[in-house]
Amino acid sequence: QNLRPPLALAMSRDGGETWHRVTAIEGHPCGQFSYPTIQVVPDDASVLVAYTVLFLPASMPPDCKKKYGKEATNTTEGLPPSGMRVYGTSLAYLDDAFPTPLEPSPPSPPP
Repeated sequence: QNLRPPLALAMSRDGGETWHRVTAIEGHPCGQFSYPTIQVVPDDASVLVAYTVLFLPASMPPDCKKKYGKEATNTTEGLPPSGMRVYGTSLAYLDDAFPTPLEPSPPSPPP
């Protein structure tokens, strides 16, 4: 399997020593979510995350292939659309969500 779900947004307030998941952006169990790029937009105090989405039968786990009837085919017909997506949220939302972390991440390795 080569899947990459879920795609989540995390924050650190201690220089990257610890990370806290703030929100899940994508979590479809049959998709790949990759190459995220984050842009802070100071004019309206928001954050944009652009990323790729891929639903490719060849890389799906068996339960996803069965769900979408893709055991013997590599077509994407009937699957959610692949391509580029953009997620946007306000910095205020992220700041409000930060005090109640969902999942702390392990500390970053030393440089």
